[in-house]
Amino acid sequence: MDLWQQVLLGAGGGLLVELVDFYNRVAAWRQARRAQASDASHRFRDYFDIGPDFAVALTRAVLGATAAAAFGAGKQAEGVAGLLAVGACAPVLLAQLGQTPAGPDNPPPGTAVPGEVVAAPRARPAEAEGNSASGR
Repeated sequence: MDLWQQVLLGAGGGLLVELVDFYNRVAAWRQARRAQASDASHRFRDYFDIGPDFAVALTRAVLGATAAAAFGAGKQAEGVAGLLAVGACAPVLLAQLGQTPAGPDNPPPGTAVPGEVVAAPRARPAEAEGNSASGR
């Protein structure tokens, strides 16, 4: 599959998520209007903010295209369904790139490693002086 096809499928996956979100908000708007048919307070604009919604959709499309191109080039994802899925979950996938899981060679922060000297936490001045509020 060519790069431009991977990019389009990834962008389509990102926009697919936005389409589902749009559908959910339209359904909520319709339900609110039906619940109070005589009240005209449920306006379309109350459920949608065109500027930010467009910005989120554009960002999702770009993230989806980028992730699909990267995963497609590395043969990590192939086919229409695979690239659509990569595009749909691109924000989560790309957020994971900067995180490394804890393992034997990479313990979680604050864990003592054999042979490593860990400094004891410093006491706050109120605790060091025996503050009466702490029961000392």
